[in-house]
Amino acid sequence: MTRRRPRIRSLLLAVCALPVLVSACGDDSSSARARELRFEVVPEYLDEPYENAELGLALRPPLGWRPLDDEQRRRVSEALIAAQEDGEYSLEIVDVFLHTETLSFAALSTVSQGGVPAEDTERYVDSLAEALGPEEDDELRVRGRIRVNGLEATQFRHRRDDRVTFTLVFRPPAGMLTQLDYSIPVSAYEDEGIKLESSVGTLQPIAQE
Repeated sequence: MTRRRPRIRSLLLAVCALPVLVSACGDDSSSARARELRFEVVPEYLDEPYENAELGLALRPPLGWRPLDDEQRRRVSEALIAAQEDGEYSLEIVDVFLHTETLSFAALSTVSQGGVPAEDTERYVDSLAEALGPEEDDELRVRGRIRVNGLEATQFRHRRDDRVTFTLVFRPPAGMLTQLDYSIPVSAYEDEGIKLESSVGTLQPIAQE
C-alpha cells in the first residue's frame, strides 16, 4: 500500500488565499545526532513574547508579525481543513503570526494522524521529506537535526513557487508533535528573513503548570 503524503502546501495556500489576510545545511540523515545551535538573537528584530502553556512552548515572533485574532484564526483553520486532502497526516492550527504588508507568516500547528495526535515523529518527518520532493529538485531544500535551547527539532528549509519556508518539527514538553513554519515571499526575504534567525533563537520549552 502506498503511504499518503501530508499536504504541506495546503497551509501556505490556505493562509495566503484568505481575503481577510490580504487586507492582511544540515545532515540529511534522519538518524543524525542533533547539533546544538546558538542563533544570534537581536531584540530589535522581535515582537512581544508568546507562550503556549498547553504545549509547553515559548518564542518571540519576528517584529511586526502579529497574532491573528480569534475570528481570523478560525477562518484560517477552516480553510486549511478544506484544503487538506484525505491524507494520513493533518495540521491543526494553534496560532498564526502575520506581517500584513508582506504576507510573511509563522504558523504553529500540531500534527494529527487519522484524527488523533501523531505518535511516531520519525515517520512523520520522513513523510514530510517525501512530500517536499527530491532534494535535487530545489536548491534551497535542506534537512537537518538541530537543538535550540535544549529543544530538539528536525529542520527543513525549502522553496515553493515564490515563497521560502523554514519548517521545524519537534515535541515540546507536553509531548504533542508540533510543526512551526516560517514562510516569507521571495520578494520580502531581504527585509524579513533577517528577523527569522532571531525568532528561532527564542524558541524554548517552558515548564507546564
